[in-house]
Amino acid sequence: MKYSPQQLNEVLLAATPDQLAELRAISEVFDISMDEVCTEVLKLINAKFPTPSFLFSNS
Repeated sequence: MKYSPQQLNEVLLAATPDQLAELRAISEVFDISMDEVCTEVLKLINAKFPTPSFLFSNS
């Protein structure tokens, strides 16, 4: 799934200072961008808390 820049930025805005430090450390250790780190965070969130799909009846 492709996430928008706004969605990726929301991960950073919601993170505490300690969490931001951990995300930066992950980025540096694994030599990946912060966008990639945030994408993985969003994947984990979506796996744990999937967005429900609602079915609407025609009746």
